[in-house]
Formats: sequence, structure tokens, C-alpha cells
Amino acid sequence: MPGDGLPGVVPATFFLKGVNLGEKPVLAGAVVVVGGGSTAMDAARSALRSGASPVTVLYRRGRAEMPAQAEEVEAAEHEGINILFEAAVTEVRGSEAGVASVRYVSQRPTDRFEGGRAVYEPIPGSDRAIDASTVLVAVGEEPDPSILPAGAGIETSGFSGIVADAGQATGRKGVFAGGDVVSGAKTIIHAVGAGRRAAGSIHEYLSGSRDGEAEIMAAVRVPRAPEPVLTMDLASRPRVGMELPAYKPGSFAATQPSIEPAAAIVEAARCFRCDAVYRCEQVHVQSGRGPRDGPDVQLKERAPALSGGPGLAASASTPPSIAGGRD
Repeated sequence: MPGDGLPGVVPATFFLKGVNLGEKPVLAGAVVVVGGGSTAMDAARSALRSGASPVTVLYRRGRAEMPAQAEEVEAAEHEGINILFEAAVTEVRGSEAGVASVRYVSQRPTDRFEGGRAVYEPIPGSDRAIDASTVLVAVGEEPDPSILPAGAGIETSGFSGIVADAGQATGRKGVFAGGDVVSGAKTIIHAVGAGRRAAGSIHEYLSGSRDGEAEIMAAVRVPRAPEPVLTMDLASRPRVGMELPAYKPGSFAATQPSIEPAAAIVEAARCFRCDAVYRCEQVHVQSGRGPRDGPDVQLKERAPALSGGPGLAASASTPPSIAGGRD
């Protein structure tokens, strides 16, 4: 956009890197954060702790479509950060001395969808400006293929990411890649999965194994006999909420109180034991304590609704329904 090269327009990841390396960056005056993901929330809250005031987040879609975790958005607002939804940045204004303001236009959803999300359009005549001395940009990033030396033999995709096969192998023998640089923006667990597949492929490449991932898992896991019987309670229960952190100006100290030990045990007990269900010969589904479960549940609503797992069976000693009991 116009003005994005002005001094004071900084990638949010650069700013957060300095914060996490202990460089203690100092900000002054108004800061505008552009974006709506977790990086934007981290940048906004860190900017506030680094001396900025006020801190405003501009996000081009609505609250429900914000990719940041809801608790992070709530905590940011609790600390006094202003979040403007449906606001698309159009220009950064200033001079060689730095940023002066950010112009944005209000948006509204249309009846069109792309990738499962509503397409937004600008509202005519809604253009306005907000003062800013620093702009932290957190609108997503893309790979930089310039790190690859000439003649590396590693193919890149349309978005400049690295092309790799199902085992994370690139076109260059002995070079493997995974994570966002291959798949595009995904979650941490997708990156962990890519790392696991790559580890198996590397083991095969170095040792000649035919199933590297299985050999690795066999070596790192402690053998354990499967549980013969497992009882699962699928009744819905309220979550244990945590208090919002107390914001201390200028401090990055952890201020969010923990939950009581008894409550923590209750939360941990919500685990459905997917690892055990997969290997267990007999699984009893216990239900009946959920708000929508009742004594008039029909037999047809028994455990076969969980079909696909090995040896699932309804418990004879407890109400048989799992209807309405899922969390």
C-alpha cells in the first residue's frame, strides 16, 4: 500500500523478535497494528508494555472471522487496546522523518464467499485517518526463495514456497522441507506432523530403511500393554475459566493467575484418551450427566454412534445414550 516503506512501518515479527530476545524495544506515542491474527494480538499487547499509547488494531473483517484466539482478543481489550473491526488500511502517511497517520476505510460483508469466508467491500465515503507514530504490520508473510542458492535444484511453488513430496523430500537429493514454507499458512500441529514425516524420510535416506517413521517411533516409545477396558464419559460439562491477566504498564512479567489444583484436575479429566481408544478392546461409553441427556433415551442412540473404533460397546450399568453429550 502507499507509504508502507516509511520509517516506522515495521513487520510485527521483527518487533516481537526483539521483545523475545530481551532487547527491550522502546515505543512512544500512538501505535497502529494491522492484522487480526495471534501475531497482531501479541504485537499490540507487547507494544503497550513497551511504552506505546494508545494502541489500536485495525482488522479488515468482523470479530467472528478474526483468526486470533478469542481469549487473546478479550485480554487485549481488557488491557485497553482498541480494536477496530471491518477496517481496511489504504495508506500510511508521513515523511522521511517517520509515520504520521494511517488512513483506512470501513468495510461491510457481501453475499459472496471465497475460501469459506465472506468477501468484504469498502463502504463509500467512510475513509478516515488515525494518528500513528509506529505501524506494526501483522498481515501474514510469504517465503523468500532468495535464500536458495542458484542451481540448488529445489523447486518453488506459485507462492514462492518450497515444493516437497508426501515424505517432505525436495527435488534436491538429501534436502527435506516442511511446515508453512511448503504447505502455506497452517497450524503448529501441521508443522509438527511435517517434521515427523521428514524425520522418517531422513532416516530412510540415511539407513536404507523401508519405514523410517515406524522405526523411529518404536525406538522412542516405551512399550506399554493396551488397556483392556476403558470407560468414557461424554457428558457435556462447563469449562473452567481463567481470570484475565492484570496488566502492569512497562512490565512483561506473567500476571495471569493459575486455576486451583482441583479445577486443573477436572479439566485434565476431560481428555477422551484417544491413544487408549485406538488400541483398547472394549470401550464403555458412559453418559447421562449432560444437560440434554435424560431417562427417556432410546436404545438406538447407544454407542454405535461412535462406529469406526475397535470393540466399542455400551455400558450396561450406565445410561446408554451419547446423544447430546459431546463437548
